Amino acid sequence: RSGGRSADSRSETFGPWRFIEGDSDVGISITDAEPGSMNTFHVASIERQRGATLFVEIDEQTEIHVTDPVELQGGLLPWMTVRDESGQPFNGFGTIVNGQVRGLTAIDFVSNVNAANSTDNVFLDAAATLAASTSINALASNGNMILDLGGQSLRVASGGINLANGAVIENGALTAGQDGSGGELIVHGRGRIGANITDNGGAPVDVTIAAGASTAEVVLVGTNTYTGMTFINDGNLYAQTADAVPDGADMRITGGEFRIGFVATESKHLGTVRIAGGGAFSQQFTGRRGQ
Repeated sequence: RSGGRSADSRSETFGPWRFIEGDSDVGISITDAEPGSMNTFHVASIERQRGATLFVEIDEQTEIHVTDPVELQGGLLPWMTVRDESGQPFNGFGTIVNGQVRGLTAIDFVSNVNAANSTDNVFLDAAATLAASTSINALASNGNMILDLGGQSLRVASGGINLANGAVIENGALTAGQDGSGGELIVHGRGRIGANITDNGGAPVDVTIAAGASTAEVVLVGTNTYTGMTFINDGNLYAQTADAVPDGADMRITGGEFRIGFVATESKHLGTVRIAGGGAFSQQFTGRRGQ
């Protein structure tokens, strides 16, 4: 996090930003900047490994520019959320526009999930029901969304889902990735996913949780069969049913917490579990949520 005083516009240069694992927070602001001044931070490149997430906060008198091209997924970076002057009611997905880090704005979204296609980013602020199986690029909400998949399948091509503050996805199948390839379902914010998270055809899908705060929680309720890695970077992943996390699932808990809260009638087998960076694993076989 960078801050300082500036009477005039200024520019600073950084080397590569590499995000290896867990959730990172980059905040840049200039205190007491003169009105009309602009402070520019130049980053050589942004590199990210699978499972890592990033939150960026910049004020209206600060810009972050990236020299090397960054590969976008349908026009956005599903693993990055940005709070800037764009006026979004939530921390929106990040993107790179003419080399500048920005947050998506309202014009980057459509509001009808049933009319959307695999290149559309969908924003929902109320209840909706999916009429037929479909693909979209990304899904976001202000927290009021209750998306009933109606027993259909929803593929999120970029993998990016922002539940904001309490959105719900239920009653169907949910997956990520481009057509015929593996993917990574990246869940930001807090909320509940009762849909069944599956692989994308025969290709593995990872699930990455970045709830946005240590007290925030993503609740999984469905019968999930994805075969990729589960990354818990921030907040809590709460498995409310025995099938919420697939048998044999490998997990990386780096800064968040994995909570189990169902009645244990038989053994639950996980694969390799790595806990680091303040991560935690809570065994709560009580049939109700515990602390």
